[in-house]
Amino acid sequence: MQFHIAGQNVYRLQIPLQPLFDEDGNELDGLCIEAARRILISPRVEIERREEVLLHELRHAWAFHVPAATDDESDCQLFASIGQQLRHDLESQGGVAVLLAMRPGPVNISLPAEPQRRISSIGADTPGVADRVACGVCGAETMCGDVEHGRVEFHEASRSHRIDRWVRCEFCGVLTVWREFCSSDGQLAGKIVAVPKPMILRGAEAPAWIERHQAMMV
Repeated sequence: MQFHIAGQNVYRLQIPLQPLFDEDGNELDGLCIEAARRILISPRVEIERREEVLLHELRHAWAFHVPAATDDESDCQLFASIGQQLRHDLESQGGVAVLLAMRPGPVNISLPAEPQRRISSIGADTPGVADRVACGVCGAETMCGDVEHGRVEFHEASRSHRIDRWVRCEFCGVLTVWREFCSSDGQLAGKIVAVPKPMILRGAEAPAWIERHQAMMV
Protein backbone atom coordinates (compact mmCIF):
# COMPACT_ATOMS: atom_id res chain seq x y z
CA MET A 1 0.00 0.00 0.00
CA GLN A 2 1.08 3.59 -0.60
CA PHE A 3 0.40 6.71 1.44
CA HIS A 4 0.80 10.35 0.50
CA ILE A 5 2.57 12.85 2.72
CA ALA A 6 1.91 16.59 2.37
CA GLY A 7 0.55 16.20 -1.14
CA GLN A 8 3.50 15.05 -3.21
CA ASN A 9 5.58 12.57 -1.19
CA VAL A 10 4.65 8.89 -1.47
CA TYR A 11 5.64 6.33 1.18
CA ARG A 12 5.25 2.59 0.65
CA LEU A 13 3.99 0.41 3.49
CA GLN A 14 5.47 -3.04 4.00
CA ILE A 15 5.45 -5.74 6.67
CA PRO A 16 8.86 -7.44 6.83
CA LEU A 17 9.43 -11.08 7.70
CA GLN A 18 11.64 -10.19 10.66
CA PRO A 19 10.89 -8.00 13.71
CA LEU A 20 12.17 -4.42 13.83
CA PHE A 21 14.81 -3.02 16.18
CA ASP A 22 16.34 0.40 16.74
CA GLU A 23 20.09 1.10 16.96
CA ASP A 24 20.10 0.25 20.67
CA GLY A 25 18.49 -3.14 20.13
CA ASN A 26 15.01 -2.14 21.35
CA GLU A 27 12.18 -3.83 19.50
CA LEU A 28 9.89 -1.52 17.52
CA ASP A 29 6.26 -1.76 16.45
CA GLY A 30 6.95 0.32 13.35
CA LEU A 31 9.61 2.26 11.52
CA CYS A 32 9.52 5.20 9.08
CA ILE A 33 12.52 5.59 6.75
CA GLU A 34 12.64 8.97 5.01
CA ALA A 35 15.52 8.18 2.63
CA ALA A 36 13.78 5.05 1.32
CA ARG A 37 10.24 6.48 1.48
CA ARG A 38 9.14 3.38 3.39
CA ILE A 39 6.97 2.62 6.41
CA LEU A 40 7.48 -0.75 8.04
CA ILE A 41 5.17 -2.46 10.55
CA SER A 42 6.59 -5.30 12.60
CA PRO A 43 5.14 -8.75 11.85
CA ARG A 44 4.76 -9.16 15.62
CA VAL A 45 2.22 -6.31 15.85
CA GLU A 46 -1.32 -7.58 16.44
CA ILE A 47 -3.33 -7.27 13.24
CA GLU A 48 -5.99 -5.11 14.91
CA ARG A 49 -3.25 -2.60 15.88
CA ARG A 50 -1.87 -2.09 12.37
CA GLU A 51 -3.91 1.04 11.66
CA GLU A 52 -2.78 2.58 14.96
CA VAL A 53 0.89 1.86 14.22
CA LEU A 54 0.50 3.11 10.65
CA LEU A 55 -0.92 6.43 11.89
CA HIS A 56 1.97 6.71 14.36
CA GLU A 57 4.56 6.22 11.61
CA LEU A 58 2.73 8.55 9.23
CA ARG A 59 3.10 11.28 11.85
CA HIS A 60 6.87 10.74 11.69
CA ALA A 61 6.73 10.89 7.89
CA TRP A 62 4.84 14.19 7.89
CA ALA A 63 7.42 15.61 10.31
CA PHE A 64 10.08 14.98 7.64
CA HIS A 65 8.27 17.21 5.14
CA VAL A 66 6.17 19.70 7.11
CA PRO A 67 7.60 22.10 9.70
CA ALA A 68 6.43 21.74 13.29
CA ALA A 69 3.28 23.63 14.21
CA THR A 70 3.85 26.91 16.01
CA ASP A 71 0.55 26.95 17.95
CA ASP A 72 -2.29 24.68 19.05
CA GLU A 73 -4.56 25.54 16.13
CA SER A 74 -1.87 24.72 13.57
CA ASP A 75 -1.06 21.50 15.40
CA CYS A 76 -4.71 20.44 15.41
CA GLN A 77 -5.07 21.29 11.71
CA LEU A 78 -1.99 19.23 10.89
CA PHE A 79 -3.40 16.28 12.85
CA ALA A 80 -6.69 16.61 10.93
CA SER A 81 -4.84 16.72 7.61
CA ILE A 82 -2.89 13.57 8.44
CA GLY A 83 -6.05 11.71 9.41
CA GLN A 84 -7.96 12.90 6.34
CA GLN A 85 -5.17 11.84 3.98
CA LEU A 86 -4.83 8.45 5.69
CA ARG A 87 -8.57 7.81 5.32
CA HIS A 88 -8.50 8.83 1.63
CA ASP A 89 -5.48 6.62 0.87
CA LEU A 90 -6.95 3.63 2.70
CA GLU A 91 -10.33 3.91 0.97
CA SER A 92 -8.72 4.28 -2.46
CA GLN A 93 -6.82 1.01 -1.92
CA GLY A 94 -9.62 -1.15 -0.58
CA GLY A 95 -10.02 0.09 2.97
CA VAL A 96 -8.80 -1.09 6.35
CA ALA A 97 -9.58 -4.70 5.39
CA VAL A 98 -6.71 -4.67 2.87
CA LEU A 99 -4.34 -3.30 5.52
CA LEU A 100 -5.34 -6.05 7.96
CA ALA A 101 -4.96 -8.71 5.27
CA MET A 102 -1.37 -7.78 4.39
CA ARG A 103 1.10 -10.59 4.89
CA PRO A 104 4.77 -10.29 5.86
CA GLY A 105 7.21 -10.49 2.99
CA PRO A 106 10.84 -9.85 2.11
CA VAL A 107 11.87 -6.21 2.30
CA ASN A 108 14.79 -4.98 0.25
CA ILE A 109 15.69 -1.38 1.00
CA SER A 110 18.61 0.15 -0.87
CA LEU A 111 19.36 3.45 0.77
CA PRO A 112 21.01 6.17 -1.34
CA ALA A 113 24.53 7.24 -0.49
CA GLU A 114 23.13 10.55 0.76
CA PRO A 115 19.67 11.21 2.26
CA GLN A 116 17.07 12.21 -0.30
CA ARG A 117 16.64 15.94 -0.47
CA ARG A 118 13.40 17.67 0.33
CA ILE A 119 11.67 19.55 -2.43
CA SER A 120 13.26 22.96 -2.41
CA SER A 121 14.17 25.54 -5.01
CA ILE A 122 12.49 25.97 -8.38
CA GLY A 123 15.75 25.24 -10.17
CA ALA A 124 17.01 21.65 -10.21
CA ASP A 125 20.70 22.55 -10.46
CA THR A 126 20.89 24.31 -7.10
CA PRO A 127 22.73 22.45 -4.29
CA GLY A 128 20.33 20.73 -1.89
CA VAL A 129 17.43 20.68 -4.34
CA ALA A 130 15.42 17.66 -5.45
CA ASP A 131 15.10 17.35 -9.22
CA ARG A 132 11.49 16.15 -9.36
CA VAL A 133 8.20 15.92 -7.48
CA ALA A 134 5.69 13.06 -7.37
CA CYS A 135 1.97 13.34 -8.04
CA GLY A 136 -0.06 13.15 -4.84
CA VAL A 137 -2.43 10.59 -6.37
CA CYS A 138 -0.80 8.37 -9.00
CA GLY A 139 2.85 8.92 -8.01
CA ALA A 140 3.98 9.97 -11.49
CA GLU A 141 7.06 12.19 -11.36
CA THR A 142 7.38 15.72 -12.74
CA MET A 143 10.64 17.62 -13.09
CA CYS A 144 10.91 20.49 -10.62
CA GLY A 145 11.51 22.91 -13.48
CA ASP A 146 7.90 22.30 -14.58
CA VAL A 147 6.43 23.26 -11.20
CA GLU A 148 4.55 26.58 -11.32
CA HIS A 149 4.90 29.14 -8.58
CA GLY A 150 3.19 32.31 -7.42
CA ARG A 151 4.47 35.49 -5.84
CA VAL A 152 6.48 35.71 -2.64
CA GLU A 153 4.28 36.86 0.24
CA PHE A 154 5.30 38.00 3.71
CA HIS A 155 3.39 36.41 6.60
CA GLU A 156 3.30 38.97 9.39
CA ALA A 157 2.34 36.59 12.22
CA SER A 158 5.27 34.23 11.69
CA ARG A 159 7.62 36.86 10.24
CA SER A 160 8.36 34.57 7.30
CA HIS A 161 8.16 34.70 3.52
CA ARG A 162 6.03 32.14 1.68
CA ILE A 163 5.21 31.20 -1.87
CA ASP A 164 2.50 29.07 -3.51
CA ARG A 165 3.59 26.20 -5.77
CA TRP A 166 1.53 23.86 -7.90
CA VAL A 167 1.92 21.13 -10.49
CA ARG A 168 -0.64 19.37 -12.69
CA CYS A 169 0.04 15.70 -13.39
CA GLU A 170 0.28 14.88 -17.09
CA PHE A 171 -0.95 11.34 -16.45
CA CYS A 172 -3.99 11.63 -14.15
CA GLY A 173 -4.72 15.37 -14.48
CA VAL A 174 -4.72 15.99 -10.72
CA LEU A 175 -3.51 19.41 -9.56
CA THR A 176 -1.37 19.42 -6.40
CA VAL A 177 -1.09 22.80 -4.65
CA TRP A 178 1.10 23.61 -1.66
CA ARG A 179 2.82 26.55 0.04
CA GLU A 180 6.49 26.69 1.03
CA PHE A 181 8.67 28.87 3.20
CA CYS A 182 11.16 30.92 1.22
CA SER A 183 13.47 33.91 1.37
CA SER A 184 12.41 37.40 0.31
CA ASP A 185 13.80 36.74 -3.19
CA GLY A 186 12.00 33.41 -3.62
CA GLN A 187 14.74 30.93 -2.68
CA LEU A 188 12.83 28.04 -1.10
CA ALA A 189 13.72 26.58 2.28
CA GLY A 190 12.44 23.09 1.42
CA LYS A 191 9.76 23.21 4.14
CA ILE A 192 6.04 23.06 3.40
CA VAL A 193 3.67 25.36 5.27
CA ALA A 194 1.23 23.30 7.35
CA VAL A 195 -1.65 25.80 7.29
CA PRO A 196 -3.27 26.08 4.85
CA LYS A 197 -2.68 22.42 4.14
CA PRO A 198 -1.64 21.16 0.68
CA MET A 199 -4.58 20.57 -1.67
CA ILE A 200 -5.32 17.95 -4.30
CA LEU A 201 -7.82 19.17 -6.90
CA ARG A 202 -9.55 16.97 -9.46
CA GLY A 203 -11.68 17.48 -12.54
CA ALA A 204 -12.97 21.00 -13.22
CA GLU A 205 -11.57 22.19 -9.86
CA ALA A 206 -8.02 22.10 -11.24
CA PRO A 207 -8.31 24.56 -14.19
CA ALA A 208 -10.67 26.75 -12.14
CA TRP A 209 -8.08 27.11 -9.37
CA ILE A 210 -5.30 27.90 -11.85
CA GLU A 211 -7.46 30.54 -13.57
CA ARG A 212 -8.32 32.23 -10.26
CA HIS A 213 -4.73 32.20 -9.09
CA GLN A 214 -3.35 33.60 -12.33
CA ALA A 215 -5.99 36.37 -12.28
CA MET A 216 -4.81 37.37 -8.80
CA MET A 217 -1.24 37.67 -10.07
CA VAL A 218 -2.09 40.14 -12.85
